[in-house]
This record gives sequence, C-alpha cells and structure tokens, in this order.
Amino acid sequence: MLGAININGSGVSIDEVTPIARITDDYDVLVVPADSPYETLDDVMAEMAKDPRNFPWGGGSLGSLDQMIIAQLAEEAGIDPKEVNYMAHSGGAELATALMSGTIDASVSGYNDFADQIEAGRLKMLGISAEEPVDGIDTPTMIEQGYDVSLVNWRGVVAPPGLEDEDIEELRTIMREVLESDTWADVLERNQWADSSLIGEDYEKNLAEERAIVDDIWKQLGY
Repeated sequence: MLGAININGSGVSIDEVTPIARITDDYDVLVVPADSPYETLDDVMAEMAKDPRNFPWGGGSLGSLDQMIIAQLAEEAGIDPKEVNYMAHSGGAELATALMSGTIDASVSGYNDFADQIEAGRLKMLGISAEEPVDGIDTPTMIEQGYDVSLVNWRGVVAPPGLEDEDIEELRTIMREVLESDTWADVLERNQWADSSLIGEDYEKNLAEERAIVDDIWKQLGY
C-alpha cells in the first residue's frame, strides 16, 4: 500500500488513517517454473541483463513490495530499474498460472502465494527476501547470493480517520486480545508468518518509519 501510494501519485496518504496494530511479517520469494533453465538467482539476472525489456516479471500491484524487490535486484545487477518489464497481477493464483503458461519468466511474491505449487513440484524457489534464512522455507536468501536485497511484507490493521479516542482504544484492545491468543499463534505457525506485533503509538511510529523507507527506495530507484 505504501509503495502504491508513492508510485501512482495518489491523492490520499497513509497519514489519513488511524493506525491500530502491526501484526505480521511475510517474506517474498523469487520463483520460476519447475522446468525453467534457471537454477539460481544469478541465472535469472544474467538472462535479464541481456534484454531487460523482453524479460517479463510478475508480481502484485504496481508499487508493491514485489516490484520494489525486483527493481532492487535489477539495480544490484547493474540494470536500470526503469528497464524492468513488470506485469502486475491480482494474486498468487494468477501469478502461478502466468508462470506455468510462459506469460512471465519469473515472479516475486509472498511465499504463501506459491507454497502449494512449490510443494507440488510445479514451481521452484531461487531466493527469499529475508535478512537470514527462514525456518521451513528451503531456499537461500538474496543476500547469501550476493544481492543486498532484504525487504519484508508486513501486515497491519488501520481504521478510518476521525474516530473518538475511546473507539480507537477499544479496537486496539481487541487486537491485543487477538495477538495474545493461542489461535493466532497457530495461524502464525501455519502460514510461516513472523510475529511483528506493535500496538498504538508504537505502530504509529513504525508506520512513519516504514513510509520513509519506502519513499527512499523509490527515490533511489529514480521514481
């Protein structure tokens, strides 16, 4: 959302919402079809470097974390990020279909978008956007492969602007109860999500920091 607001020149800002809670971190992985000739991240970037505009990538919406990671990988490989042929998709199922049909050559998106197809042997992972290896996700980090790219797709809960203080605190109390529950712990484990919970003012501060990071990334990439 932060990236989409930035790259699309939106007339609204994340500052207009009421932050309630940050809840999880979700890492992106780079995948290609199982029968792809690419076996490493280096293979993908070397092929892309030959003709960036004719190497189609897939990911989520314009300005998404997926697009930021691909743009940063391009820059790390000495390719102009503006040359990236990025095709936005509405979700993981659509991305998997595009990969297996040959519409796109590679994709970066959340691990859970591709987990079923990876387990079925239809897609293979070539890297993850975490700073360190992630338990349960068997692929090297992009950093381990020589690309200084590590971004996390964090999730948060926000509410409309203009709420009364007591309504804001009620929502935050509800989220505290959810995040401390055994049910939520099971959800985190099942989905390979990392707990990054922050409530109230801590989340407000974090949101401002994350916005600055995203703005700086797009600025550095020439957008």
